[in-house]
Amino acid sequence: MQFWKNYARMLKAHAQGGGGDIFRRFTWEGLQTMVGGAAGMYALLAMHVESVEVYDGVTVIQCWKSRRCWGGICFGSVILGDERIKAEVNNPLFMHEFGHTLQSRASGPIYLFKYGVPSVLSVRGKGRHNQHPVEQDANLRAFEYFKQHPVFTLACGQQSFAAFRRHDGHPLVGISAAVVSCSPFLCGLP
Repeated sequence: MQFWKNYARMLKAHAQGGGGDIFRRFTWEGLQTMVGGAAGMYALLAMHVESVEVYDGVTVIQCWKSRRCWGGICFGSVILGDERIKAEVNNPLFMHEFGHTLQSRASGPIYLFKYGVPSVLSVRGKGRHNQHPVEQDANLRAFEYFKQHPVFTLACGQQSFAAFRRHDGHPLVGISAAVVSCSPFLCGLP
C-alpha cells in the first residue's frame, strides 16, 4: 500500500507546474525524466524508503539499501538521497541536488552527458568530488535559486557568497564545500 502512495507522489510531482513545465519535463528533459522515473521505481521497490516529498515539481526520495550516508543523486526531476535529505530550503544535500535539477532544466537532452556522467565519474576518480566543476556549478545554481527564498541562510552563519569565490573571481568553490567545513554534511567523507 505504501508503494502506491509513494508512486502517486512521484507522478504528482511530474504533473506540477504549468503546461510549459510539464511539457518541458517530457520533451526537453525527456531522457532524464525517463531515467529518473526508472530510478525512482527501483528505489520504491528495492530500497528502504523513508519518505517521498515534492518540491517545485521535483520528487525527493529519502532512501538507502545497504549503506547509509551515501549522499544523493539527481535524475532531472527525481532526486534520491540518504537519510539527511529533506525537501526544504537550507537542507544542504537537497539544495545541492536541486542544483543538478536546475542544470537539467537548462541543458535538456544533454544533461546526462554534460553533467550526470562527469559527476558520477568524479565520485569514482581521484580528487575531491565536491570541487569538480560540475558539482560547483550545481552549488552556484542552487545558491542563485534559493537566495531568493526568504528563509534561506548559509549553514555557516552570515558569510557572504563572495567568500566562496576563487581568488581569480570565478564562482567555482561552491556552497557545499563551505557547508562541509562547518557541518557534518558528508558524514566524514572527503
